[in-house]
Amino acid sequence: GYIDDIYSYVAFSDKDVPVGAAGINVKKDKQVLYLKQGAYVTAKHMYDINSEADNTGNQEVNPDNNVIGLNRYPFISSNGKNEIFVYGFGAFDFTHLDRGERRGLVFAWANNIQMIGTKLINPCEWGVVTYNTQNVLLSNVDVYGYRQNSDAFDICNSQDVTVTGCFVRTGDDCFCVKTLGGEDNANYYSTNIKVTN
Repeated sequence: GYIDDIYSYVAFSDKDVPVGAAGINVKKDKQVLYLKQGAYVTAKHMYDINSEADNTGNQEVNPDNNVIGLNRYPFISSNGKNEIFVYGFGAFDFTHLDRGERRGLVFAWANNIQMIGTKLINPCEWGVVTYNTQNVLLSNVDVYGYRQNSDAFDICNSQDVTVTGCFVRTGDDCFCVKTLGGEDNANYYSTNIKVTN
């Protein structure tokens, strides 16, 4: 799987959250992932990504389920699920992953997402992504990155998003608001985005 012994560090409100070949894939509404205080969860390296060919060739099964057309599943993904809360004052460390091996936390086609207190260390791709998502709170989330493409927050086609009290240091975009193209996104613009410190 993506992590060793995840249940020692993270408490899930839904005991059926699958962990392994598809990362941590949230499959129900109204779920809490609680990272215990002081927990240090290290992502497990699985793919050698040394070139664009490696990045394209290392594709995981069922790519249509892995959120927004990626080659591989994000570390934590929630696609089409509402009221998902990631709480706790521990850290996710992506240091061992190759650049571009997988994204951090991706929330897509969702409503009412909260992430409070969690730390991300050395994302190897976009760290926290919202895509076509409404009513988002990112509070006291710190991101420490140094690699190219190690974006901290990518707010994509999302509405009513608040980012507050966060500290970010990355090798790319710290805070990025995007409206991605494509026919499916014709009516989904990024609006009412608020950043406070």
